[in-house]
Amino acid sequence: PLEAEAHFLGELRAFPLTVRARTELAALYHNMDRVDEADRALSELIRIAPTPDAFAQAARAWTSFGNPRQAAAVREQARRLFALPAQPDTAAVHQ
Repeated sequence: PLEAEAHFLGELRAFPLTVRARTELAALYHNMDRVDEADRALSELIRIAPTPDAFAQAARAWTSFGNPRQAAAVREQARRLFALPAQPDTAAVHQ
């Protein structure tokens, strides 16, 4: 586990926006019962790389870690950040 942690941390130093490395680091921490560090890694993920994919990965990870409330909060934050403008109902327009 320590070798894997060093690998992920090295990858993140070189490529800080890598979603996969940060989510795998969080999973590693979670599996090592380092829950606070797992949560911090996921929080950093959506702060450093605020993309729809990063939010989705963080929500999935928190769900798998047994934290559905945090997963729901991240999904809601993503909906607010990445919401598309409402599209007109094309069926109603053509009637």
